[in-house]
Amino acid sequence: MYSYQHPNYYYDYYRQVDPQLEADIEKAINLKYNAINCLAQLSQQAPDNATKVVINEIREDDIKHYQAFQQIYRILTGKTLDAKITQVCGKTFKQGIEGSFIGEQYDSRFYLKIADSATNQTVKNIFYRAAIEDGIHANWFLYYMIKNK
Repeated sequence: MYSYQHPNYYYDYYRQVDPQLEADIEKAINLKYNAINCLAQLSQQAPDNATKVVINEIREDDIKHYQAFQQIYRILTGKTLDAKITQVCGKTFKQGIEGSFIGEQYDSRFYLKIADSATNQTVKNIFYRAAIEDGIHANWFLYYMIKNK
């Protein structure tokens, strides 16, 4: 049997992805998975209902990003990534807010890097959108850091 007759040959041939992009998307998936986990904990620590609502909205955005990143990864690699907890959440609300602020700032820059290196316009758009939204999230966390000094 010739290799081009293999049922997955066509998909495998066109699914060749840059190893650095694949590693970056894996990292992005894990970052979002960790953020979603920590935001659930942070929501429970929120000092009031209004803060809890904002944190839950941010968490919903992160869930959408996570799902989009997983879908991109599946399309590009043909694999599903089992995300892992790689970060520790802050134990207190103050620690959680500070960690979330730093995380969202870092993530925003990282997603811009991915968007700039991607050649697929859909991938670029999704990561640019995630970068912008994470910048907005960082502003919320900065507000809560200042408010809760």
